Amino acid sequence: MNILECKSYASRKYDGEIKKLVDSQIDNFFEIESSNFKLERPKYEIGDDVKISTYHFLHGIGKNSDVADFIAKHGILSKEATGDMGNHAFQFVVGLWRVKEDIALADYIKNYSGMIVTYDDKIEQVPYKKLDDFVEKMRNVDHWLWKAESSMEIRFMPSLARDVNQIGFILNLNSKEGQSLLANDINAINFDKQISDNFIRSDLKGNFFNNKDNTFLNRASYIIFGLNKCFIEGIIVGRIVENNQVLLQ
Repeated sequence: MNILECKSYASRKYDGEIKKLVDSQIDNFFEIESSNFKLERPKYEIGDDVKISTYHFLHGIGKNSDVADFIAKHGILSKEATGDMGNHAFQFVVGLWRVKEDIALADYIKNYSGMIVTYDDKIEQVPYKKLDDFVEKMRNVDHWLWKAESSMEIRFMPSLARDVNQIGFILNLNSKEGQSLLANDINAINFDKQISDNFIRSDLKGNFFNNKDNTFLNRASYIIFGLNKCFIEGIIVGRIVENNQVLLQ
């Protein structure tokens, strides 16, 4: 994979100002790749609580664990950047989950391993094993019905609720290099939504990115092209890998 290949793939889909934007992001990615940039690694001892903050982002690879080898070599890239021009919902971007507060990683995982409950036009995130508490609370709420579904994170990240996904990544973008790529997050509040529409499937164009109150979009970032492997600060593993010393290595 090289810069010319990536730009040629972008040419299949974009032209004009959008192509310039994508090419600029690709140039930035490869400049960082060729630099000596390295994260300052956190100093943890075995048994310490891992802390994550607002400059951390999480990325899951679903059940396709083979992708981990690609990421270790090339970084986290959009499928289109590697020539896969399928009909993906989000195109030429990589999806990540924003950490919106300083929190222990264990608590963060517990929160998204629960469910998203909707009632009376309200949406609430119920943590893992806290459904009974939620039901008790609803005894005093005048409502007609409530509905629940798994969080979007469960579908891609390792979780307490599902053993299908076994590998996820923690990225630290608290650097000028990381922030320069994060500037092209098409789901950011200040990003031009008319530009954002060029990176989603045609049936989603319009107000899709404006409808994110209390939905998964409130937690999602979609960064054009990709992020370098040098921003990976840690790996999250599921139960299967956690309990297998061979896989852990």
